[in-house]
Amino acid sequence: MSKRDTSSDETNGTAAIIEKLLSGQSFTHKSENFNKNRCMQFFLCYCFLLGFLDLWVSTRLSGLQQAARDITPVFIRTMPSAYFDDTTQEMRLAHVKAIIAAEASGMAQTVTLRDAKDHNFTFISNRSYPGQLGEFVKRLPHDRPLTSAKVYTSQHGDWVLDIFHFGEHQSHDPTDRAQSAKAKVVYRFVE
Repeated sequence: MSKRDTSSDETNGTAAIIEKLLSGQSFTHKSENFNKNRCMQFFLCYCFLLGFLDLWVSTRLSGLQQAARDITPVFIRTMPSAYFDDTTQEMRLAHVKAIIAAEASGMAQTVTLRDAKDHNFTFISNRSYPGQLGEFVKRLPHDRPLTSAKVYTSQHGDWVLDIFHFGEHQSHDPTDRAQSAKAKVVYRFVE
């Protein structure tokens, strides 16, 4: 058996011993390769990593919770009313979750979201600059028709949401009363 194979067996054996120790099972180990010091080192390292991981997760969760408490009311108060009229509840929740995660990370970034069916693509950024819309359009798929593009900016410019919708184009339906009323306004303009 090569030295590498022995080390692997030793590590696997140590892990099995630690599992038995943690579960409270009694055991005897007859392997010549068993090393009590190595087992103890592995066990202490394992405990340290579990403690560190728990602390890291707790810290991240509390940061996300605080960001959610801080951001959600500001988002609702500062986004234009057209945003709430034009988007679904599912889209709004996805947007605010992405903003919370981005803000909690502490990194300025542009977040890209798309729905499960790839009908809606949203780019969320924390600033607006010349050429930004063109950059987003270049990142969109070119294999299907783009039916609408809408841009929403929060009152203070903290968040910019560019939403692109893909799908089959739906033509004007003259039997739909709401559409007919809007069409009449356009016709009046040209008469």
